[in-house]
Amino acid sequence: MKRLILHVGVPKTGTSLIQRTMRQLRPELRSSGIAYIDRKAMHRLRDRPSWAAYATGPKENRPRFLSDLRDVVKRERLRALPKARAVVMSNESMIGRIAPEFGDPYWPRATAALTDVVTALKPSSTRVVMYIRRQDRLIESLYMQRIHLGGSLNWTKFHRAVCGDDRVRYQDLVQAIAEVPTVEKISVAPFELIGAGGGRFVTHFMESLDLGIEALVADRDDPKPSNPSYTQPAYELAMKINKRLETPAQRELTRKYLRELFPADEYPKAQLLTNEQRSELIEIYRPANEKFFAEYLSEFPVDSYSSPEATSRLGSWLR
Repeated sequence: MKRLILHVGVPKTGTSLIQRTMRQLRPELRSSGIAYIDRKAMHRLRDRPSWAAYATGPKENRPRFLSDLRDVVKRERLRALPKARAVVMSNESMIGRIAPEFGDPYWPRATAALTDVVTALKPSSTRVVMYIRRQDRLIESLYMQRIHLGGSLNWTKFHRAVCGDDRVRYQDLVQAIAEVPTVEKISVAPFELIGAGGGRFVTHFMESLDLGIEALVADRDDPKPSNPSYTQPAYELAMKINKRLETPAQRELTRKYLRELFPADEYPKAQLLTNEQRSELIEIYRPANEKFFAEYLSEFPVDSYSSPEATSRLGSWLR
């Protein structure tokens, strides 16, 4: 394998939207000589326990996961015509979860996990593509994802655990990824570019792959969001219902019901951080974010994450 491109997230930065579009385009990607592997393919490996081990440890079961992964990639490469010139993998789980129980840093297994992948696949060169999100919004979205999945953790407790310092630093993650063998380039962009529209956002992702395939999405309709957040009344009801749910089917049914009962276009978004808490969190991260933008996102203003107003301007960057 000559070229491996890893889209690693960060979680809650449009990864599901990108993955859904890439799956829809799989026939065209194969015709362009590109083998595409995403989270769904990696979650449906032959040896399911091996994936669970990879996602959360322990190490002794990872060889089975990597063997399965090699088989999946080999099969997809054989479908690419006339010959696979690149493998693109999109899975935010590759860098691990961002959660308070993992301590400091928040991406403790990114280096080891990505090293496992490139060691198994043996590419000549690896490119990493990653989107970031302003930390206050990222933390809110990560919490809401827990509620979507049936959790009932109190927001106040979650906020107290995660919002006291600046541990969710993107520079730490990029520096960890840079240590992975064969990684030659890391492309970073702000998720807030999605303000230009889902279609333009996916086109930006395709352009970042540097494979000349961005025209594949040029004439497509603007895609709908993949994981719309709960509205305020849906969130309040979920906090009462979720603790009574026992099975995945119950959780899936509840999620669908609450979204249909309180649709996002008719009800206000759930309010988690107060304006004062948001301002405090933005200020905590401001020095690290400005340094990160200066070093890795020099095409954008260094103060892009220094205020909600500055961040909102990123939404018109691609127009």
